[in-house]
Amino acid sequence: MIIEFAVTNFRSIKERQILTFKIDGQIGKAMLPEQIVLPKDKSHGFSLVTSAVVYGANASGKSNFLKALHALNYMVENSTDFKLDKPIPTYEPFKLDRQTIKEPTKFEIDFIAKDLRRYTYEIVFNRKEILDEELYFYELDRSSPRKALLYNRLQNKEIVFGENYKGRKDFSLNPNQLFLSKSGVDDIPSIKEAYRFFSTYLLYAAAQTTQFDEEMLKATERIFKDESSGEMSFKEAIISIIKASDTGINSIFLQDIDISTMKFMDDIDIPNEEKEKILSRLKTRIKTVHPLYEKGIKVGESIFDLSEESTGTMKLLGLAGIIVYALKDGSVIIIDELDKNLHPLLTRMIVSLFHNPIINKNNAQLIFSTHDVSLIDKDLFRRDQIILVDKDEEGKSGIKRLSDFVGISKIIPLAKWYMAGMFKGIPSINEYQISINE
Repeated sequence: MIIEFAVTNFRSIKERQILTFKIDGQIGKAMLPEQIVLPKDKSHGFSLVTSAVVYGANASGKSNFLKALHALNYMVENSTDFKLDKPIPTYEPFKLDRQTIKEPTKFEIDFIAKDLRRYTYEIVFNRKEILDEELYFYELDRSSPRKALLYNRLQNKEIVFGENYKGRKDFSLNPNQLFLSKSGVDDIPSIKEAYRFFSTYLLYAAAQTTQFDEEMLKATERIFKDESSGEMSFKEAIISIIKASDTGINSIFLQDIDISTMKFMDDIDIPNEEKEKILSRLKTRIKTVHPLYEKGIKVGESIFDLSEESTGTMKLLGLAGIIVYALKDGSVIIIDELDKNLHPLLTRMIVSLFHNPIINKNNAQLIFSTHDVSLIDKDLFRRDQIILVDKDEEGKSGIKRLSDFVGISKIIPLAKWYMAGMFKGIPSINEYQISINE
């Protein structure tokens, strides 16, 4: 689980901004207690919420906070592939200030990994170099939390290892590579669970594009090919979500397609490598099963190809795969624009899965952005779960939780306050600036 994430000088974020999942003490644990995870060890320190919803006007920077988390995740997983002297692809400093264009970006994250240890990880980097990287952990089973160094690495200096570090120490790193990434290719006992948090248990779903939707559907397809054991198979769990969503689908299955007879037209000039990729995608197709009726009586079943389903159904099926993974593994899932192509009630249903302690027994977290104002509901979210992002006149994005605001009426619906601009995070529209010439 994520406790806190802080980012400095990344895209529209200039000054240090903190995204926290600690409960607000003024709200307490009595409100929506099923959405709170209590500390399993004293070192964890805080009760945490299982979800956070991010609001903001278009271009306010709300997606940039989610992209910052993804950027950190990407660097941990992939920096071993960064070539010498090549730029770090995630270096995107704040561009509306002459000073910050040249300054480093900083990511800080406080999280609980699968070994139940609490870790803090921090990196500072510029266009071509890691300037600072450090990883700490908190010792378990102590009467009071104690933070201990695993390693610290400063620019052009040898790595300093803490007394609790176990594993190899003779590594060669390019200036643009992270030491934590080495745990993906070498067995380093002291840091492998911290690495695994990023590589396995932090899932990011970008604002949906056709390409990304296809990738999510491929992931769902792989689940249907290779089911895991458990109380309920991944396949059955996905089908249950689709059936509960009133799509009219009773079941889903994969159908193998004979591609040996498929040929490309002679006048189509496509490289052989691309042809193989296209044919590979056509080897299996997701099929859906609908009830077939005659005079109002069910008489059989009708098989649909997934391409015949609505855009919303296809997106829901793609999302269902990563949602089931997250709930079963206790992962953190980050979704930009969750509500895109989904009915508000379906969005609410997805959120409710993470709020249900019987379903979410492994403490998975959901973090998502949306424009769906209907979700600003005190019966669905605590005020410390609602994140508001706003951009000032200098183009800097700032972040607040709804619980940071005082004097909020318990009678007036929160959505009404939000739309009235009481919390900001909405566009400032001036129709007089619009000019349409005939």
